[in-house]
Amino acid sequence: MTSTEESVDGFDAILDGLDREIGALTRDEDRLAKSLETARAAAVAERGFVLMRAEGAEPRVVATHNVDRDTLWTTGEISQTIVNKVFDEGEALISHNAMADPRFSETTSVVLSGLRSVLCVPFKQEGEVRGLLYLDNRLQSGAFSQKHLDLVRRVASRVSRKLT
Repeated sequence: MTSTEESVDGFDAILDGLDREIGALTRDEDRLAKSLETARAAAVAERGFVLMRAEGAEPRVVATHNVDRDTLWTTGEISQTIVNKVFDEGEALISHNAMADPRFSETTSVVLSGLRSVLCVPFKQEGEVRGLLYLDNRLQSGAFSQKHLDLVRRVASRVSRKLT
């Protein structure tokens, strides 16, 4: 992507603002919450959350939007298959309609929650996945574009560099 495309898409302003804000924050949890806020607003996601995972530990919920952090894992509202895929493979994922996507259409949580659009990006440090940023929209198929995925990748990359 060229700098002209970035400017046209508003990426520069969004990322510059993020850099300023996370630079002033001292806690990783606050930086991660800011990454969710920035990505969710830019992608106009219905819901989102950030999970972080220490080596050998279960993922822990760090920030949420429109999702109950206390029941995130138990209600089937989110797709653990998608979360596990990003944690295991370390690659960003986008699905324009998870219910029709052959990778996920047979997954109980996708069907039960009626997931349409999903975007999930890892936070990496030194090549290792430390966490992920997950956005979805249960109401609209195709809510996220490649431009959204590119922006959220860049948000995750910038925040990852600031994590301690």
